[in-house]
Amino acid sequence: MSRTSSGALSLVARLRQNPGDTSLLNSLTNLASDPESWSQLRNAELSTLFVDLISAPYTKERTGNFPFWVLPLQGCFNCMVGIQRTPEAFRDQKNREAMIELLERSPDICLRISEDKDDICGSEEHSESVRQSLTLWIQAIWNGAAMLGLTDVRNRLKISRIITLATWCWFFALTAGLRSKTAIALSDVLDQPHSTRSDLDDLISACGSLQRLINVVNDRLRNIEAIGELLANEISLLVGLTGQTVCIDLVRQFTTMKTHWEVINAIRRDLIQLHNNEETWRVMEYSGMVIVNVINEAKLPTEELTELIMDYSLVPLLGGILLRCAQSSKESASWFSLLTLLKHTCTCTSKTCRVRTSPTYISALRSHLSWRWWPTLTKLHSINNEASSKVRGEWLILGRMAGLKEEEEKQKYETGEGMLGCWWVDCVKLVHPSDPSSNPELRASIVFRSSLDLLKFIKAIGRDIKNVSLGELFPLGPPLNPLRQIRQIRQSQLLPANSREKLIHAS
Repeated sequence: MSRTSSGALSLVARLRQNPGDTSLLNSLTNLASDPESWSQLRNAELSTLFVDLISAPYTKERTGNFPFWVLPLQGCFNCMVGIQRTPEAFRDQKNREAMIELLERSPDICLRISEDKDDICGSEEHSESVRQSLTLWIQAIWNGAAMLGLTDVRNRLKISRIITLATWCWFFALTAGLRSKTAIALSDVLDQPHSTRSDLDDLISACGSLQRLINVVNDRLRNIEAIGELLANEISLLVGLTGQTVCIDLVRQFTTMKTHWEVINAIRRDLIQLHNNEETWRVMEYSGMVIVNVINEAKLPTEELTELIMDYSLVPLLGGILLRCAQSSKESASWFSLLTLLKHTCTCTSKTCRVRTSPTYISALRSHLSWRWWPTLTKLHSINNEASSKVRGEWLILGRMAGLKEEEEKQKYETGEGMLGCWWVDCVKLVHPSDPSSNPELRASIVFRSSLDLLKFIKAIGRDIKNVSLGELFPLGPPLNPLRQIRQIRQSQLLPANSREKLIHAS
């Protein structure tokens, strides 16, 4: 391909005369991304030709499995990449004029493309490629209009069904990677968190119904491939959908269909697999925002909060995340907001407040907080930084407001008596409910079962060690492996030599 001005003019003229020449169209689409060729192609008005090709009647034809407009659309995207390649290129007057033309004509492109719903919403592999190209173009157009301050273009794009196109790409995406990218694009065109009622109506309509929208959200959250960045992007879309105030029915339907429960499951999965990966911090922050949003807008917020505590182990999850914040010298605004909400609900009796206290709430909070409160405080005391000090102070206040007393909880922790849940503060599952007798997962917990059973066994083999506490044997929490637990106890100077020998023989 010639990179001279005359060569570029000749190629563009040939394609304009023979728009069905897909080989030439493909070559010029690729050449548009070449920085050495861009200025000649721009002067030959290649970007104008790409838009003309999309709008022309012959775009009803196909290129193999693909609709004809896919290649010129990719060409438009490549032109915009060239225009914005460097700050100097973006400031160039001719580049800006070409960019403005692409943006001004983009609403017409949206209307034309929206006629081919089957190609965008199909389950075939080529439809996934169509969604990929369309998503890239949507983001480039939407963000380009913002950079140039073309508010009118954005308004016309919404009228021209850009939200519908973005929703189709997100709703029908097959791979976790594309779902993540389309979630970002959809968040952008919805103007989150400032969506209008019309924006949300377009979203719901493109999904087919409100129930289908929420079913897809829940399914995405259940996807085991969705961790780290992929999960963070999915939940970021949900933050906007639950945080808006123009369609409260939408938020309450998320509550009814237990989307926030799926968020809690998803963050536990992420913590188990990625621990303190940087993207996990985004997942934690966004998930906390969704939970707070849902509770605040629920029909019965106190009852919803109580249910999360009783059935979905919200308290150990909160404690575990705050502990991770302290260990990493970070802060999570959303989970601190949730902590503030829990404290507020301990005392509020105002009839004008929607989140008021109740005996059931206080009872649930006290019982579920009890078996995590003191070991978490103990661990926080061992971390010497500002974040730990802040978390420790708030965690202490929450326990006191729930009716817990330091000495009683310390004794419970150290003796293991009255322990109703997994007390190991570094347990990454953060899921164990407070009744091990009725919960298979808790009964199967190596840490919970082996620690308490081992303590009973140790106390049974010698009268001289009756006063040894669980907290003394495992000051930093027990090792996950039971054999390592036994080895650690055998080495402990808290046990008399004859008792250690009995333990060696028994193990």
